[in-house]
Amino acid sequence: MKISKLAILAAGALAFGLASAQRTEVDLETGETAMQISLQKEIFGILISDTEEVHGEYKSKGIFYKNANLAKYQAIFADICANDKAQTCPPVYFTKRQEQGIASMYPNGVLAINESIIERIDDNGATFVLAHEYAHYKLSHSKQRMKVIAKSVVDNAYPIREPEQALAYGGMFEGAKNAHYDYEDQADAYGFAYVKSKGIVLDCNKMFAAIAGGEVVSNDKHDTVDKRCANYKG
Repeated sequence: MKISKLAILAAGALAFGLASAQRTEVDLETGETAMQISLQKEIFGILISDTEEVHGEYKSKGIFYKNANLAKYQAIFADICANDKAQTCPPVYFTKRQEQGIASMYPNGVLAINESIIERIDDNGATFVLAHEYAHYKLSHSKQRMKVIAKSVVDNAYPIREPEQALAYGGMFEGAKNAHYDYEDQADAYGFAYVKSKGIVLDCNKMFAAIAGGEVVSNDKHDTVDKRCANYKG
């Protein structure tokens, strides 16, 4: 991976001082100087290309994998794509990366699901989760968040060294944190609307508790479960 290059680029941003990025969408073609614009665009490109590289390693090492159990979720996700008349539908894998949560849509358009989804939630809950993740893809949330992070790296001169670290530390930037809450609200709205259109009725609080796998439901990236479920009009 281009770790040293990204570290150098981030360090170079020191010349531009600190800023608190209050944004959910950014234009990488804008900035105070031509060098700032160039840096944020290059950092974004490195984050995306490194994500591709990391995922290639995950596949080769079996961290991202497919088996017979995945077929059901691939079919649910394909239906979601078809319902939206999507020209392309992201590939779906199981993942051994338990730390990522029950499902994640990555900025390079790959959906990774923890196989624990089989034990945690029923097909109705899985349909909501996958529709939620599809919304992140449809609305380009993951790429947009990478853009917010890239611009925040330049604004704040933060030494992010690899894409996984960028995603993990993105919440340290006010703009990225605010953006994530907005993205999750939008994805919830899409997921709730989709299951309603299919005649699916959810036990919302029970579903989110099951998604959390018996752990305390974290609010560091989402609104509280009560607030999320208040938006469910099943």
